[in-house]
Amino acid sequence: MLKRTIFSKTPTSTLLNISTSSPSANPPYNITTCINASLQQCAINKNLKRGQQLHARLLITGLSSSSPSCTTSLINMYAKCNQMNHALLALNSTADYARNVFAYNALISGFILNGLPKDGLEVYEEMRLARGFFRISIRFRV
Repeated sequence: MLKRTIFSKTPTSTLLNISTSSPSANPPYNITTCINASLQQCAINKNLKRGQQLHARLLITGLSSSSPSCTTSLINMYAKCNQMNHALLALNSTADYARNVFAYNALISGFILNGLPKDGLEVYEEMRLARGFFRISIRFRV
């Protein structure tokens, strides 16, 4: 039922209502888990359009910055849909606390999956040498 409301064409959906509800409201499910599962399904089916719709909804509601796992799921979805530019943008446009080893691993595996192992190695080396969080400033070859 939630999947249908997330992908609903109506402007007011359950996702919007949950994000604007009072902080004391306790939904019977974890919305982040539902979004991550939906993004993973988009990645499995290589459904870029639905994944971009979810990403837009995350940006509109502000949920994209609330969970590091959303960042990782977005990177994974874009990588599986052969959109490494968007995967890099998803990582670089997120808050510093959301850039964790899981997000970087998703990016590295995306480069390898898309036939760009040198770029994956470059991200790995940059991550390994970094002393804290940083923006990835690489240019990959297409």
